Amino acid sequence: MFVEQHTHKQNSIERSFPQASHLGRGEWVGNETILLVDDEELVLAYLTKALIRFGYKVLTASDPEEALVVFRNNQDRINLVVLDVIMPGMNGAQLLKKIHAIQSSTPALIISAFSEQDIEKLFPDGLNKLTFLQKPFVPGDLLSRLRILLDGKQGLIN
Repeated sequence: MFVEQHTHKQNSIERSFPQASHLGRGEWVGNETILLVDDEELVLAYLTKALIRFGYKVLTASDPEEALVVFRNNQDRINLVVLDVIMPGMNGAQLLKKIHAIQSSTPALIISAFSEQDIEKLFPDGLNKLTFLQKPFVPGDLLSRLRILLDGKQGLIN
């Protein structure tokens, strides 16, 4: 999902993110609040780090039930939800339906290792290219999709 750099001086792998200063002014940078939901701890940690690095405030949840609690408690400040589809207890489509029952205008970006065709089956109302991002992806893809959704250019799933 992220660029790995192997260094000969160290026995570790460094994860790198593109620097905001290398981008057009404000191209990917934001200050909105994102609710990030994924049951994979590493994915949650890496995405959180990338989003914070670009100025976003990030609320995290590692399962759908926790996500609902976080959303209910922060719905007035959450600007967008990024969620995995396959999680224990409740899939992303079911979670998004519950989130939209609370606040129907909240945009969402669906992320999954499954193909778009497989994911579309879970979303009977449709899924467009701007609301789905297949894993693995590079941070630039994530950040550009977020900006499109947050800027209201497209991508509400009802």
